Amino acid sequence: MIAPMKSDEELAVYASGSEYPSLSSSKPCFTRFRLFSGLLAVGAVLAIVVATGVIRFPAAEIDNSDFDIFDPSTWIPRWLDDNPHGGNSPFDFNTWDTQQSCTGLHLRIIDNLEDKWRPYFQRSIEEWESGDPDVLNLRVSKIDFPDPGCEHSDGAMKVCNGDYGETDWVGINLVRIQYDHIISSIAKLNDYYLDGMSSAARQNTMCHELGHGFGLGHWDENHYNADLGNCMDYTNLPENNMSPDHTNFVFLERMYGNTDGSSSYSVNATEGLHCTSTTAEFSKKIFKTNEPMRRKLDETGKRTLLLRRKEIREQHLGDGVKEISIIHRP
Repeated sequence: MIAPMKSDEELAVYASGSEYPSLSSSKPCFTRFRLFSGLLAVGAVLAIVVATGVIRFPAAEIDNSDFDIFDPSTWIPRWLDDNPHGGNSPFDFNTWDTQQSCTGLHLRIIDNLEDKWRPYFQRSIEEWESGDPDVLNLRVSKIDFPDPGCEHSDGAMKVCNGDYGETDWVGINLVRIQYDHIISSIAKLNDYYLDGMSSAARQNTMCHELGHGFGLGHWDENHYNADLGNCMDYTNLPENNMSPDHTNFVFLERMYGNTDGSSSYSVNATEGLHCTSTTAEFSKKIFKTNEPMRRKLDETGKRTLLLRRKEIREQHLGDGVKEISIIHRP
């Protein structure tokens, strides 16, 4: 049934509120109580998500000058972004000791691979060595005798494959560090998984493990984020991330300098030691903070690698040497 229209007099009484209980009545009080309870609940939920790190306010991790209440990417770390790399900078990572020359990284690579891996290895070596900016000078040598144990060689990165069984990794890089510098690296490719995976997955893994050997971390560890187009990015579509990209090389340039001699060593009072970059767009575009990796510190408080804890393992070997295991998951 449709209620009859009210007369002008009735509307006037309705507007004055005289037909209805006053604001001091119990029903509005109950409404206000419910509203207040709801606000308390929302506040409690917000406090929980902030405490657990789902949302972090800019004072903790983001330059306040970047904060924009209308731009969630400046205050929600996991907000979709074209570069979810953890906001880390080259001085947060261990490097090979180049005596502060800033003339690039000149590194020996030992090939301890079976023939089935050689095409993937050769492609990745060529791509890493021909980057822009040009940072890497790689001297590849085939191992003189079989090394099934894939043991460390001082001053070199060794690349091996084998059936390492049902581990939690398709690839792993074992980086040995002494006094904040890398002294050797081993890249292992696990055939237990990779033999049954696509050619793109094998190429992605090869490129990825070499990148760790140069000192790079993960660009993004969320398989479901938009692919970044470089092999240091986790992905469910490895064909999108089979090679290094420009951001990898710009990062490396700040770590080691440029082989053409255009970089120089400098000290930044707030950020540490690094080489100058010849690339203008280096800073915020590449290192925009979005999902900061947790900083893992050694007993002296000095920086080692910035990687999420589930992707890194550390073992102290004595004499100031420790081995960092960086995992690439299936």
